Amino acid sequence: MRSALKRFLFLLLSFLMASIVFAQKGTINIEGHVSHPKGNEVSVGYPLSPLSREFQSETVTIDEDGNFSIELELDKPRMGRIRQGRESTDIFLYPGESIFLDVNTDQFDESIRYKGSGISASASNFLAAFYLRYEDDKAREEMRYQMYEADMQSAKESFLTRMRDQQIYLQTWLKTRELADVFVSYMHNRIIYSNATDLLYLRSSRAYKMEVPMEKIELPDGYYNFLETIKLNNDEAIDIPEYMSFLGAYMHRIYKEKGDEKGSEELNIKSRLAGSLLKGEAKNLYLADLIRTNFQYGDFVQAEEMFKMYKEQKDPPYMEYLEPVYKKILPISPGKDAPNFTLMDKNGRKVSLKEFRGKVVYLDFWASWCGPCRREFPFSKKLQKTFEGEDVVFLYVSIDENKEDWLKAMKEEQLGGVHLFAKGFQHEVPASYGVEGIPAYFLIDRNGVIMNNNPDRPSGARVDGQIYAALKKEIKGKKK
Repeated sequence: MRSALKRFLFLLLSFLMASIVFAQKGTINIEGHVSHPKGNEVSVGYPLSPLSREFQSETVTIDEDGNFSIELELDKPRMGRIRQGRESTDIFLYPGESIFLDVNTDQFDESIRYKGSGISASASNFLAAFYLRYEDDKAREEMRYQMYEADMQSAKESFLTRMRDQQIYLQTWLKTRELADVFVSYMHNRIIYSNATDLLYLRSSRAYKMEVPMEKIELPDGYYNFLETIKLNNDEAIDIPEYMSFLGAYMHRIYKEKGDEKGSEELNIKSRLAGSLLKGEAKNLYLADLIRTNFQYGDFVQAEEMFKMYKEQKDPPYMEYLEPVYKKILPISPGKDAPNFTLMDKNGRKVSLKEFRGKVVYLDFWASWCGPCRREFPFSKKLQKTFEGEDVVFLYVSIDENKEDWLKAMKEEQLGGVHLFAKGFQHEVPASYGVEGIPAYFLIDRNGVIMNNNPDRPSGARVDGQIYAALKKEIKGKKK
């Protein structure tokens, strides 16, 4: 017999539309007034694909009275983002409509008000109210507590309660306000997959915070029974980022259970699992994302092999997004010469990468404002101590915008190695290494050739010592 919670989730999932007929392509007109603007521009955009970081966007200047007007082309209803200064908020974009935004940046989230008679305004007002209730600083603080501090059973119950409460809030809103079916379906899916993903990542997040292997975090009996009511293959949710995250988390969990086959590699196992568990657009999306993420953050060699097989399909989907990623990463893939560069150290001395030929280089791109970067530094110190006196150079390139921030962080961290400065992501050095997020690491051999374009982080040693083993193996090699 199903529990009340299972019956509730089952009814909610059954409510989702069997199909959605989208509007034709069109233009949405977004006008608005900004009180106390921070800067003189407003931009509105939406991601071109679940696989792409590229946005279809428009940016305009706010006039002296605080008013602006933007026209944006749409191919279908889209979840977008509107930005002013450092603030931003979700906005639902429906072709052929007009919408008016009134906002005061002194109380940005609290002051957001949309006006208009169509789908866009009512949906965007819901998004603003939903954010204040479930996603503001207080709500995030509670989520962090449940993710890292509460016992696992209590944390699970908290996330399931949150999912149920969000769905009830949506239904309550519908009793007094009109929302389009296309948006209601979107929010149902977003709520379900967002909370389900948090539950799937709870164990690994806890393990990372505690600096222990994931297997050390014990799960209560029946922890994963919430998945019984979650729809795995859902073509309606393809454009929802939370669904793509859910697929990745779900398949990784299955991989960890099945991934002990001798002689098999992670990508091969995951692709086989996708073939048996996924279908339709969910399968296409997952496989394409598996290739893309491994191009950028995983094992490039395996991803390249999988990509070549993927291309052999008839009309393989998402190729317009995968091909550019492949071409961008290829010049900095294993076996390629590491792009040479010359940067200044803290004393104003020019230092070139080629100076370190004959030594193994562990290259680390970071910034003072990057929490994950700096959390790696205690492990970096241990790594340096282990290889003290060996032919290894620990090379740190800061991409801070402000040189003083870099110098201050170096003084605080007291981290050894060679430290250089490249101003911002757009600087030619991080750009030549395809750095889009940090920390980013590269392992370069004695001959200046990239050995690994995504080696283990220094903290990876606490689990299996991969980076230690890789460095020791390369140190034993000889310069050609």
